[in-house]
Amino acid sequence: MVGRKMFYKNLFFLLLFFLPSCTSRHVLLSPPQKSTIKPEQYAQVILGERGEFSWGYGDKRCIAGWHKSLDTQNIYFIAEYLNELPKGLTEKEKNKFSVIEKDIDGVLTNVYSFHYGILPKKKTLDILQTQDLVKGSSRKKVEQLPKRDFHKITPKPKPQNLTLEECAYLINNKKVIFLTGAGISLAAKIPTSQTLHDSLGISEADSLDQFTKDLLLNPQKLVDIMQDFFNAIINAKPTLAHHTLTKIAMDKSCQIMTGNFDHLHEKAGIKAYNVEMNSLEKDWNKNVIEQIDVILCIGSSYDFMSILSKYKKFNPNGIIVAINKEQPDYLGNEDFFIKGDIQKIVPELTELLSK
Repeated sequence: MVGRKMFYKNLFFLLLFFLPSCTSRHVLLSPPQKSTIKPEQYAQVILGERGEFSWGYGDKRCIAGWHKSLDTQNIYFIAEYLNELPKGLTEKEKNKFSVIEKDIDGVLTNVYSFHYGILPKKKTLDILQTQDLVKGSSRKKVEQLPKRDFHKITPKPKPQNLTLEECAYLINNKKVIFLTGAGISLAAKIPTSQTLHDSLGISEADSLDQFTKDLLLNPQKLVDIMQDFFNAIINAKPTLAHHTLTKIAMDKSCQIMTGNFDHLHEKAGIKAYNVEMNSLEKDWNKNVIEQIDVILCIGSSYDFMSILSKYKKFNPNGIIVAINKEQPDYLGNEDFFIKGDIQKIVPELTELLSK
């Protein structure tokens, strides 16, 4: 009798020890959590501790960034040039640039840098590689690109059209991941990086020189543009699609993955998995992917961070459905497409799923 009591006592403690690890579920397979974000926290949550945008044309690059220090949001700008400064600068303006000699692609190169504002710690001003400046690749690689035979271009895939009723049936009783892109936030008048790009007047190489001129002569103008950009994002309100998608995700206990930094999902009451703020490489793994039956893409115009290509690789029988105004490039013939207004489609899908 004593031995039996000791057995059950030991078994009880073993269960206490192992049960948490056995029952804990992967974040992308677990039910979503409610958001607890408060209006007074919007600025801190959305902007975070630091961030930056970078634009490059040829041997020129500019950076617009921000970082938090002692409860103050510091905005900074950097202009960088390889080999020579833009024409039209006075000697006084040229003297504001620092210059270092750096080995880039085996060639000693003069790197000119100028910044305005307080830089975050450990931020370097020099251009690290030529490919940072030339869009997509280095000059050397661009020159070696093979000529394309435009008569042999692969025709655009034709994904299968899907009705809302079919979509509701398809995702009902399935393990689903919702993947949202910028398209879901368009109705909220959220400014994009392209909006900032245009506001700063950076559209081509020559205009980048004008940006540099403004940075030297009237930096406050650029700071005001950045501040207006931040305020527009912080004060934006979630759309009807955000609210109704929150209901679907909560009812189905499925996660929302997003590449958006506007935090409108959080404002709509759900804590989304932001692919740039979490360990996507670790979390989006083969074991998880194989358990996802359907990915429903809403407002995603491209396969950011290769989430979908990785899904197709590890789960070839998985289903991808896209809701968008235009057909995204990531869809194949085997995928499904619902064309239309996200702000109308998602609420209608919510109604169908609640029946």
